[in-house]
Amino acid sequence: MAGPISCKQRLARFYRGCELVRACGKANQCGFPVGVEMVRRREVLLGLGAIASGVAWPLWRAREAPLRVRERPLKFSLLPFGHVESTFDPAVLDVVRQRLRVSPQMAFSDLLHWLRIFAVQASPEYLAASSRDALALLTDARRIEERYGQAGVIVPTKNGVRFLSRLSGLDLKSNSRPSHPCQELAIFGEIGLPSSTTITTAVGDFSLKDAIRDCLRNLQVREAMCQEPEWATQVLVHYLPPVRSWRNRWGEELTFERWTEFLIDRDVARYSCGGTHLLHSLALILQANSQHPVLSRDLAERVRRVCVNFSRTIEATQHSDGAWRSDWRQANVIGEQYARSGVHLTGHILESQLYLPKDLRISDRAAGLALRYLAGAYRISDEQVVSDEYCYYSHAGFVLLQSSE
Repeated sequence: MAGPISCKQRLARFYRGCELVRACGKANQCGFPVGVEMVRRREVLLGLGAIASGVAWPLWRAREAPLRVRERPLKFSLLPFGHVESTFDPAVLDVVRQRLRVSPQMAFSDLLHWLRIFAVQASPEYLAASSRDALALLTDARRIEERYGQAGVIVPTKNGVRFLSRLSGLDLKSNSRPSHPCQELAIFGEIGLPSSTTITTAVGDFSLKDAIRDCLRNLQVREAMCQEPEWATQVLVHYLPPVRSWRNRWGEELTFERWTEFLIDRDVARYSCGGTHLLHSLALILQANSQHPVLSRDLAERVRRVCVNFSRTIEATQHSDGAWRSDWRQANVIGEQYARSGVHLTGHILESQLYLPKDLRISDRAAGLALRYLAGAYRISDEQVVSDEYCYYSHAGFVLLQSSE
């Protein structure tokens, strides 16, 4: 039996196939050329077969082994900052809970953010009734259509099932779907949702595992349309370890090593929320690696160095009021245009720090100043402002609630 063919051989077969098919020229319905030398049908078939061998084989190989995912996602530790008891008045926590309460008018993405705050790391069987109701809505295409008047938000694909995000290119209502590709899967992993959880589409029931497989099969270690690596990383770290590698739908083998290097080498400006999601992704990879080694020692050490450098930059660019704004990667650049980003980026930065070991993150003093800023922002906020910028305030509220425990 012949052994596996190399990439070079597959390319050679592909190009030979193209040449044979092209040699047919303008063919009539019987497959014979018109005005050029006759080419036998057998050669045409051989050409098509060569193309299939060169192109279809990797795709078939990608399908031959099912992608194994965890039933229960990995849980990661939140490490509160030290000596923050007197940083802010605990009474502000009641304001946080009041401002972030669930409402019937919530958009899909806002409901996801609400769920991660009040159900994080909880087992589904212990979720409060309101959280169970939210999950029932977010995982059922029919209920989404009833709530938002939008069909086709959760759809079957060749690789499983998919939640269509705002980047899908389809004309879907923005309030009826996630803001980012794989965002809902990342949050489902964060709250501990089993991969066997039912996902209902208009044509029948699937499982969360089918959605995870679709996400992972479509990943590439390069810039690609409808791919935001930071959200896919959360899906990976929650549902894949101890598995260290998988194949995408193009037959390309991906590993945690390649994926992590891709994250680090990618321009920080490409990441969501001012680049802060890169640090969050790396912090989760380090936690996953501590439970199930998926990185080499050298790469794990490189990730640690990147996190340390980020934390130094973060501390050096903190504003006098304790906030970080859009200039956090450009020291000493201050302007009015950054005023509205304070709650947004300060909440995101502090949240990523909560997942880092103490030796890799900012000082407790810097964290205390930032917490005081967020508490003050909540005290002067009103319900309309929080509703309009729910994502921003949800991350800030998450940090305040976690720091008080």
